[in-house]
Amino acid sequence: MQQDANQMVDKGIEDMLQYVRTRPRNPNPTADEAWLRANTQVIRGELAKKGKALITRVNARVAPTVALLDRQVLSPDDLDAAIDRAGGIVAFLQALAAGKPGLGVDRAQFTALWGRTTAGKAEHRRLIKERFREAMPGHHEWLPCDLILEVVEREFQSRQLLAPVHWVNFQHLTRSKTQYLVFQKPRVLNGKAVIQGHSGATYFGTRNLQRRITYVGETVGQPTFHNDLRAAFRGSTDHASLVTSIRAVMTQHLWDGKRSFGMEIHPQSYWRSGMNQYLNFKQDYAAISAIITQQYGQIWRAIR
Repeated sequence: MQQDANQMVDKGIEDMLQYVRTRPRNPNPTADEAWLRANTQVIRGELAKKGKALITRVNARVAPTVALLDRQVLSPDDLDAAIDRAGGIVAFLQALAAGKPGLGVDRAQFTALWGRTTAGKAEHRRLIKERFREAMPGHHEWLPCDLILEVVEREFQSRQLLAPVHWVNFQHLTRSKTQYLVFQKPRVLNGKAVIQGHSGATYFGTRNLQRRITYVGETVGQPTFHNDLRAAFRGSTDHASLVTSIRAVMTQHLWDGKRSFGMEIHPQSYWRSGMNQYLNFKQDYAAISAIITQQYGQIWRAIR
């Protein structure tokens, strides 16, 4: 099937090239260029038609094989049901890491599903990550969700060495409410600090003609923060070294409620104190600072 599809693609590309090669040509270069300019849209249209026809033929050729493979692969709905039968996503991942039978999915299948894409979408991985986030909504995972497979594998390997470390439970329990993750480094706008943070923490507020404020998230620095956490996990050798590394990332990125931002705070910078409740960072600085200081200490102690 793959060979047939490859041959179809090669033949289709050759047909398109042949169309270009056999176009009418004028021995006069100026006249030939003028013809090309005048017929550019026609040429593009003809190539587009040939390309679409080629895609249709290839899709039709591989469709039966794809359908056969899909029937052999656990669907996202079936995976969702298997997670429910295990008692939820955390229990499901713990059972996988322990090598327990009877889940309907073993580690090899789980690894394949995690990496599977259909039409460019990783539906199984999306489902697993969503279920994991739903286990503690509104929280940031200090081991990001896209590390789930690596976490399961690390726990499995520790069990094989008869020195089990409960990595899945660590990933699940080591979370913090997103609103308390405010970054040290602001975005500078007109010489003033627009405070940044994790999604769900910091915002830029714009007042409209009706005096209503629209809040837009300010998350500059979040990708680097998450990348540093991934590197902390992958570079750690045991539980103690991971805790040390995560705390180092925390110290590097998060505002502790005490350190100065080094410049005047922008009057449109806001912090979300609760669901649909926003405090102006400049006007309510003292209150925000006290809350973040308290929460920073609690987060530090919770990473253990």
